[in-house]
Amino acid sequence: EMEVAIPVSPVKHLVPSHYNNRPPPYLICSGFVFTALSVPYLDAKGAWDDFYTEDVSYLLGLVHTPLKQEGDEVVVLTQVLAHEANLGYEHLIDLHLLKFNGVEVKSLGHLNTLISENEEQFMTFEFAPEEGGRLIVMERALCEQATGDVCKEHSIGSHYVLRTDTV
Repeated sequence: EMEVAIPVSPVKHLVPSHYNNRPPPYLICSGFVFTALSVPYLDAKGAWDDFYTEDVSYLLGLVHTPLKQEGDEVVVLTQVLAHEANLGYEHLIDLHLLKFNGVEVKSLGHLNTLISENEEQFMTFEFAPEEGGRLIVMERALCEQATGDVCKEHSIGSHYVLRTDTV
């Protein structure tokens, strides 16, 4: 007879099933609205009911991905609030953001840091899939003004709300 101790803990997934009655996190940059992918987000899209779009189906496939590092999130472009700085991008929704200026985005907090510390002339947002995904390029100088304009026009008090447990 042998006694074996096996540590047991719940599997943490990359996509949270809820936010414990807190508002969902978001980040607005030049009218681009980003959030962390969650089960309530997918539920609101009807992802489990019928085929919605290829992009939502792709996001649905990430639901059971195990969490590699505490604080990681799937950052998603949820919508584009119209502004002259983002003209032509207003149709983009439900896209998984992979990189900002060539750096892998790990969470909304990480994206916020990358944007605020950016000193390049342009900002590039690279979306999934890695090969053949969409690319958005914005002038950094226009970003801050556009973000302020969009927030003011839509009565948004802050350009971001982040989850304090992942920042």
